[in-house]
Amino acid sequence: MLTRAGWILAIAGLAAGVAGRILATTELTLVGVALIGVTAAALIRAWFRRPNLVIDRKIVPPRVHVGDGAQVEVSVSNRANRPSPVVRLTDQIADRRPTSLGVAPLAPGANRSAGYRLATDHRGRIEIGPLSGDIEDPLGLTRRSWDAGGLVELRVLPRVTQLQEVDAIASVGANPSGSTRPGTGGDFHALRPYVPGDDLRLMHWSATARLDEPVIRQYSDPVRDRLLVIADVRTAHNGDESFEALLSAFASVLVSVGHGEVEVGAMRSDQAAVTWLASDAQRVGALDELADIQPTEHEIDRVFREVSTEQGRGTGVVVLTRRAGHVGGSLTRMCRGAPGVRIAVFRGPDTAPSDEPGIMELGPGAQFGPAWTALSTGS
Repeated sequence: MLTRAGWILAIAGLAAGVAGRILATTELTLVGVALIGVTAAALIRAWFRRPNLVIDRKIVPPRVHVGDGAQVEVSVSNRANRPSPVVRLTDQIADRRPTSLGVAPLAPGANRSAGYRLATDHRGRIEIGPLSGDIEDPLGLTRRSWDAGGLVELRVLPRVTQLQEVDAIASVGANPSGSTRPGTGGDFHALRPYVPGDDLRLMHWSATARLDEPVIRQYSDPVRDRLLVIADVRTAHNGDESFEALLSAFASVLVSVGHGEVEVGAMRSDQAAVTWLASDAQRVGALDELADIQPTEHEIDRVFREVSTEQGRGTGVVVLTRRAGHVGGSLTRMCRGAPGVRIAVFRGPDTAPSDEPGIMELGPGAQFGPAWTALSTGS
């Protein structure tokens, strides 16, 4: 297609030709024919000289947390047997200005990479594309455009803080069987000979004395300490800042903990079941859902049922909420009877502190790391 300069030249040529005929001026007519001829030649050249380029585009990395760096990388390869023209690539970015990249001529078989950075100051999904390619003739009279790439997506997850790994749950009763023997938690299985490295606290002294060789107790299916973290994602009247702080805290738990001795589960109040973070795939899936989640109004009866069930199993429970009244009141009563349930309330900038007992309050700008240590261990 013609560029603005091409249209101006074509119109000027047409006007000169018409004026030459009207005024019977051969020179003016020839000027008009020459201008139209140059424009037509440029169109023909653009039509037949199609670039044979292979363009690959990707986002590195495909998911980031708020404030982390992300970049779109574009690789261009020339598969033709002649040098490529100057190419301009333009990427459309949702709710933002398009980004353009210029690619200088490439020799046959050569390739070149370019890229641009993406701002990640807000949580959500950033849709990028489609990518379009444009080439112009040397005079800038024509432009040929084509689709160079489809849609790609960047997921911006909540900001995370590295939290302290939970090694043990204090005051939770993580051993439902009631055994207080060190290193137990499952059922007694058998006695076996001592092997260097075994925990000496499991030594069965009477059997050792009788058999005249060290013997220790062996327990089957040891039960790991468990910690359940619940995020209350219902609507509240204390602003978006507190919601983002709550999601940031929840995401920090998903990323940082559950790799050690304590089994960690995660649940949002709008979900029907707990996700126990036993694999990286489960963590990634739970995090991806936080990219575009928004506060909704929903019932939380299943949350209370889950808390009651996990309490019976000796699981520690941490609830992250923005509502000190409804959730705080109900769960505070649970806390008084079961010290394994702990609550953190995220206040907005215009929300007054609450005097409710048994909860921890975090105002705007509060660091979640120290609060997490207290919530998860009961210290």
